[in-house]
Amino acid sequence: MKFEHPLFLILLLIPVIHWFMREYWHARDLKRLRLFVRPVLWQKVDISPPPSRLISRMLWSLGLLFCVLALAGPMWGVADEILVNSSGGENLIIALDISGSMACRDEVPD
Repeated sequence: MKFEHPLFLILLLIPVIHWFMREYWHARDLKRLRLFVRPVLWQKVDISPPPSRLISRMLWSLGLLFCVLALAGPMWGVADEILVNSSGGENLIIALDISGSMACRDEVPD
């Protein structure tokens, strides 16, 4: 497998950075909550710690990963070949309409 734009693979650092930033933000929120109210008193004042949102973090990171891979342009089954036009001229395409509607009679002369 080759990539059309292999330089974009550097952007694969984005999902990794996103994962660790979300982990950092969660730890920071938990630390702020602990400074505000001691964990022993959380149940007495009906405060719950912020959820870790592991599945959300995982899905966002996978989504970013797939977007970066799509941006890089993966190519399968590509061989390096040089196509040489042996005729040396322009390519010519002839289109023929052989449907039944072409069998009808036209104005005179037919």
